[in-house]
Amino acid sequence: MKESTHDPFVSLEQLFSIVLQLDDEFRVAVASSVALTHMPWLADRPPLIDVFEVVRPQGVTSGEDVLERSDQLFLMTAKDGSFAVRGQIVSFDRDGKRIFVFCGAPWMLWINRELPELKLGIRDFSPQDPQLDQLFFMTTEKAMVADLELLNEQLQEAKFDLESAQHARDAFFAQMSHEMRTPLNGVVSALALLEQHRLPGEARELLSLIKSSSQNLMQVINYVLDVSKIEAADGVTENEPFKLDELAESVLDIVGARALEKGLGLHLRVKPGLPRTFLGDGARLRQTLLNLVTNAIKFTEEGDVTVRVADAEDRRGWVRIEVTDSGIGVPEDLQERIFEPFFSLAPHGKHDNDHGTGLGLDIVRRNVKLMKGELELTTSPGRGSTFSLMLPLETVEDEVGGSYRPAQLERVPAALRGSVLLVDDNETNLMLGTMLLEGLGLKVKGAESGEAAVEKAAQQCFCAVLMDISMPGIDGFEATRRIRKLPGREKLPILALTAYASSREQENARASGMNDYLTKPISQSQLAQALGKWLPKSPVVPESVESAGAKVMLNEATLEELAREIGTANLAQVLKTFSKEARKRWDSLAKAPSPSDLAREAHSLVSSCRSFGLVTMADSLADMEKRARQGQSESAESLAELGDRMQASLDALARWNPPGQGS
Repeated sequence: MKESTHDPFVSLEQLFSIVLQLDDEFRVAVASSVALTHMPWLADRPPLIDVFEVVRPQGVTSGEDVLERSDQLFLMTAKDGSFAVRGQIVSFDRDGKRIFVFCGAPWMLWINRELPELKLGIRDFSPQDPQLDQLFFMTTEKAMVADLELLNEQLQEAKFDLESAQHARDAFFAQMSHEMRTPLNGVVSALALLEQHRLPGEARELLSLIKSSSQNLMQVINYVLDVSKIEAADGVTENEPFKLDELAESVLDIVGARALEKGLGLHLRVKPGLPRTFLGDGARLRQTLLNLVTNAIKFTEEGDVTVRVADAEDRRGWVRIEVTDSGIGVPEDLQERIFEPFFSLAPHGKHDNDHGTGLGLDIVRRNVKLMKGELELTTSPGRGSTFSLMLPLETVEDEVGGSYRPAQLERVPAALRGSVLLVDDNETNLMLGTMLLEGLGLKVKGAESGEAAVEKAAQQCFCAVLMDISMPGIDGFEATRRIRKLPGREKLPILALTAYASSREQENARASGMNDYLTKPISQSQLAQALGKWLPKSPVVPESVESAGAKVMLNEATLEELAREIGTANLAQVLKTFSKEARKRWDSLAKAPSPSDLAREAHSLVSSCRSFGLVTMADSLADMEKRARQGQSESAESLAELGDRMQASLDALARWNPPGQGS
């Protein structure tokens, strides 16, 4: 075989005693004289993998594996047990072709252990590789490799055990959430219905105690699940784009019903010109803001809760979010303790454990730390508190939110009308849910399974569907997908009902075609708030703001907030200016020569009407603007009717007096 060698092979043979040139099929095409002396069968050009067992690196069973591991040290033993070699694969180009060559020497450690009778001479070793040095190297190298591989195996086993334990934990919390929240939902709903009945004094006190205890229990359950998710994340936060103004408004949508129940003003103020889209953990920020606003509403008996969003003027690349309330405030000696779990203030400022669990602020503290933000508290006992959240958020785009309208809440609750389909496999939940929905003025059909829901949705037209997610047979996701395929049901509002509030489940709900997402237990006010987005309303309007047969909704909370911010006298002057400007713009709108001109004038009036609490008028103008942008003209009758409504709205605005100013 030596006759076919070329100069590169000869050079390698002068340096290494074991040299094996491999062909395209990884056969031994050429072997050095020392290799042939101890392994004469190499002259038959056998495949390398057929005659050698590769001990290191592990997992080499083909020529492709040899090529892939060519940068590693090879330890190989002849399969007939007659010899062992160690070395490395090298490659070079010859005549435009890539040549692979194994270069090495006898594997002394293995030979001395397995073949002590084999006599090796000095020519069996490379000139630069004396036997003793090689023996020492191989001994230590083998021990090191063995130790590293053992450690790697142990690490892999530990990783597998940890992942298995984490999966088991996640599954446990998901199941625990469902199993605990479902019966608790029945308790909370039954208590809400019982509260509507006239009860003697002692029974009413007991009912209040049970209701408070059930609410605290739900907070504890939510806290345990939230903390488990935070710890499971192991300090990892998401870094995805989200719209900050929409996130803040979604939080106010969630808590709006509770604020309405207590008669509180709820406001959102976003600084004009603030970028809309940021990179960060939107889900964690939403949870943090929700806990802050919920806490503010909880400890405010009268007045307002306001969320302000702006950039941090003194810190570039940071955003400042403030949640301000007019509640009980926090005494100075307790301001550090309120972030501790299970510490809570009583409604009158005395701390005890009979008024809530005090868990929301602990979640806030944990989340702010993970988001590398800062949290400040400014408070005055009896006069309210401001929680200031500072976060480093990277702007994604140059889009700005402009003059963002305040969040609007109707002080007079609206009665709902229409028929809804309620789907739940729990008979108790189905009964209580039906009673709550009927109490809102709705007609209710029940379905105890996903299959029954699809069948009833095919037989009858509903205004909305409230769909339980976890059900035997087909679950809520699959039932929704099937309903969406029914003729005429493509845009039917479907709201998810679930006992386990996870971000993945919310994503699955949206992906299946659901429009909204509610977490059990759900109060009647929360149902009204959620369904109010999708169902037709019969608004209850104060007589003082009805005129010319048109119903006008004046959101007094918006005007009260403006009065506090700029002063009553200044607001009165601004309202006069607005009324004059609105009448002028309405004249221009009524005489608009084209739909595009009509859309422009309507758009201008929409934002100003919302700013001064004329909610219904703003909605009507927004509908007109939408039609105009589609090229539709308005009839004279329609314009006349809307003009009367505009006049009635401005008259109602003129009659409004700030609280305490008299009539």
